[in-house]
Amino acid sequence: MKQGDLNTKFFHTSVKWRRAKNELHEVLENGQWCENKDEVKKKVREFFEARFVRNEELSIKLDNVRFKSTFGEDNQMLVDVFSEKEIREAVWSCDSSKSPGLNGFNIGFIKFCWDFIKMDIMAAVKDFEVNGKWPRGSNVYFLCLIPKVENPQQFAEFRPISPVGCLYKIISKALSLRLKKVISKVIDFKQSAFLKGRGLLDSMLVANEVLNEVKRKKKMGIFLRWILKRH
Repeated sequence: MKQGDLNTKFFHTSVKWRRAKNELHEVLENGQWCENKDEVKKKVREFFEARFVRNEELSIKLDNVRFKSTFGEDNQMLVDVFSEKEIREAVWSCDSSKSPGLNGFNIGFIKFCWDFIKMDIMAAVKDFEVNGKWPRGSNVYFLCLIPKVENPQQFAEFRPISPVGCLYKIISKALSLRLKKVISKVIDFKQSAFLKGRGLLDSMLVANEVLNEVKRKKKMGIFLRWILKRH
């Protein structure tokens, strides 16, 4: 009752309505409607496979670029064995209501049953540390299509998401929490977004202050404006 999923007729009707609304019955492809279920599945797969194919022409070249590095204690911290405290912190920093993976369990379940399954979680983490890879099948996920508009008709009007298993999320989170401790040492101070303590608008604020100072002191200067066009 607290979470709003009381077993009532209204709840079941809401679930059926949402399921029917999200179901993909037909799709518009090259000006023609495709209604055959198997054909729709095939076209969905072909469309997103083409989207996710690596394009060598657009790949970023970083040859001869020198990056900042970490040393000593920072390096040791990054490769140390994960403790139970670290893994628990990673679990509790994840959103409990995120979509579950193929097994149907989400992070909320892991938190609720932590005392019972923590040894299994730690054993999986240890296996990953030793082998450096996932056992076959443990990283399987499925692709879900979320409509971007009210009545989607084409594949481009869907947003794909990939719900993955909790174990993948936990280890990824634990690794990111370690990187978080040293990331400010290797990312240049000019990078003003996507880092804690830095804001996306910082660069705009600095540019505005510089422009005001140039005007106030009547200095000579050149300002370049970069315009991004979306296609």
